[in-house]
Amino acid sequence: MRMTLTTQGGEVIYLPEEIALDDSALSVDIPGLVIPERHGRRSIPHLKRLEPRTLRASGTIKECTPEEADKLASHLRGQLVGRGKLKLRRNATDDRYIEVECTNITHNYHRGHFGGSLFTLDMTFQADDPFWYQSELSEVHDTIELTPPVTLRTITNNGNAFVYPMIWIPGPFTNPKLTNYTTGQTLQFTGTIPEEGYLILDGHGRTAVMIGGNVDHSGVARSGTETSIELADTASDVSNAYVGQLIKIIEGTGAGQTRRILGYNGSTKVAIVKTPWDIIPDATSSYVIYKAAFLEGYFLSDAMTGKVSGGSSVITKVNTEFVANGFRLNPGDNLIEYEGEGETLDISIIFRERWL
Repeated sequence: MRMTLTTQGGEVIYLPEEIALDDSALSVDIPGLVIPERHGRRSIPHLKRLEPRTLRASGTIKECTPEEADKLASHLRGQLVGRGKLKLRRNATDDRYIEVECTNITHNYHRGHFGGSLFTLDMTFQADDPFWYQSELSEVHDTIELTPPVTLRTITNNGNAFVYPMIWIPGPFTNPKLTNYTTGQTLQFTGTIPEEGYLILDGHGRTAVMIGGNVDHSGVARSGTETSIELADTASDVSNAYVGQLIKIIEGTGAGQTRRILGYNGSTKVAIVKTPWDIIPDATSSYVIYKAAFLEGYFLSDAMTGKVSGGSSVITKVNTEFVANGFRLNPGDNLIEYEGEGETLDISIIFRERWL
């Protein structure tokens, strides 16, 4: 299997099949204080951080003249060095990647017995972000019946490092509160999310935005399948017009479900959803499509399209613990309690699993 590097523009570059990743050393910087007349030092664990990661790949290529070797190495330098961020995968089908920059490419001929027909290619990459990431986003969409005394759900992070999710809560709902008993963190919003509005919380950036009056299109569905919905005649004629946006069934069969649109055919008016419907919509299902879209970005600034309007910060209505520390999911199962003033809470929790 061949290693691949994907440019920011989506171009996939395949490395020679002889090239393989040699290592990806990882080190941790733990700050500390040296106290005069005392042995060693006193570490400050809460300030520790992962250092940028250096990755090396190499391979020996046979039956290649020196001229052909020079040409191949020059071609790869032109493709990779100075190209900015690249997504490196161990092979073309790998579902994990690490963002790197190519910093050096060298090649050496094997002379003597091999007569210059054998050469070694060495490549060096630097990853300022040292984590390997899952290619696909993990999305948890749930309609939760709040049942006293407590309502608990488990959200699983299959990576081996903690992540900070994006959290979407549609209105109407008042005073939503999430408590992650696995991490001990609480996220609480004080206020009311209006009808057709969305509260969007970024667990890493520690931001909270309210988006209201945010309907891009609405109508009554004509039919549906497990992973699609046929929209009304008034839907856009432009293919991919709604890709990345959220669709919510507000009345009729399947009411309360929210999904992200993965594809859209402007000729047939059929939208493909990322996560299968729990209840398949039909000709009684009224829906709305919101302008706000969660695309491939991880942070809030990357997560919304330019079509979003009416968004305003509501960070002053969120608890100080969230403002100070954010809201994270630990590796493995996270036990979360949901609370609020209402019988049903719709929520989407979106994150990208990662590994050291």
